Amino acid sequence: MDGVIDLRPTVCTLLLYAGDGFTIKLSCLDTEGTPIDITGTVSAQIRADRIHPNDPPLVSFIASLVDAYLGIIILSLTSAQTADLLGNNADKFTGVWDVQWTPADKEPRTLIQGTVECVADVTR
Repeated sequence: MDGVIDLRPTVCTLLLYAGDGFTIKLSCLDTEGTPIDITGTVSAQIRADRIHPNDPPLVSFIASLVDAYLGIIILSLTSAQTADLLGNNADKFTGVWDVQWTPADKEPRTLIQGTVECVADVTR
């Protein structure tokens, strides 16, 4: 059988501005556009790289699952969290992020992943 079964998560780049908080809404739909019930646990993190899995995340998103039964995840970071990404007064941070969903009594599934860049703000 020829073909490819690609189980990798969707790739999405986050471009952030240090000191700005934000909220993003993720809608999880099947191939027919029907919402997927994502009840369970969601973890979303930003890390410096993928090669040091034992290092703690630099930032963990706040994840709201109020509308999980509609396939909706609300992720947010505070202004302090985005500012913390720069550390040591750097002017730019580059790293990686992902969102992992674990349904009750099932294996985890990474829904989205990619790179993240955060640049220093001017007004402080």
